[in-house]
Amino acid sequence: MEEWITFNYSIILISNMAADRKLVSYVRSCLDNGKPLSWIREELRNEGWPKKDIEDAIAAVTAPAEGAAVRENSLPETKPVKQAGAGGPKSRKLIYTVIIAAIIIGVVIFTYFTVLSLILPSHPPVTPLSNFTCGDGTCEGAETYETCPADCSTSVPANANVSINPPAGAVIAGENITFQIEISEVSNLYGFEFDLNYDPNILWFAGAEEGTFLNADNEGTFCKETEVSETEAGNHVSVACTRIGSVGGVSGSGALESLTFSAVADGTAQPTLANIKLIDSLTQQT
Repeated sequence: MEEWITFNYSIILISNMAADRKLVSYVRSCLDNGKPLSWIREELRNEGWPKKDIEDAIAAVTAPAEGAAVRENSLPETKPVKQAGAGGPKSRKLIYTVIIAAIIIGVVIFTYFTVLSLILPSHPPVTPLSNFTCGDGTCEGAETYETCPADCSTSVPANANVSINPPAGAVIAGENITFQIEISEVSNLYGFEFDLNYDPNILWFAGAEEGTFLNADNEGTFCKETEVSETEAGNHVSVACTRIGSVGGVSGSGALESLTFSAVADGTAQPTLANIKLIDSLTQQT
């Protein structure tokens, strides 16, 4: 019997020596403060301690007093620090979180610049102007009617007529009246500008709409209407329209623009045209 007890104490002694002293001190402190073993095991597992080390420490503390090989004064209830390189669950979770955040940021940046490149138009390649000689009978390169009238004669005929339809009209306060600006006998028209003067005591500008002539072939156009008030000549609306892109002009007759006014008083509305400019497809002006 004595030999068996001695053998049993030897096993306990060896087991206690294998236990981590700091871990043993922590377990003893927790037990002294009334913490259950289940709570102690859970806390140590959360700190990344292996199960074997935890059980060895608990066994070292709960073994019979005469067989205990580790005896130290109780330390404050402070969790033992896991040795560096142990790789606890919390440290691994932090690493995974950082990696996932870096991946998400990279995807967001890549998506942003990809969408931006699709939305923003790319700059067209710059085509250098070819050499030209004014007077050689060919309108080419940077030659225009202004820089070389000998080679580039205007394609907008001088007899092109721009008129207002109707030229005048009786109005009653509160009613609307529309004046259509028309052109006839024009060739290769690419754009136009004009001012329409009116009496602000009779008319109030309500809006404008592009006519059907400049885009008769369904090519793209751009128009801008600007109302100017209280000038020496009264009020006027400035209208400018142009075709878009490397396309030719249009020829013939048709409506350039329709301007609608609202009468503010009874009377006769008689607007007038001024500053008419016609531009052909070679940006030649007449």
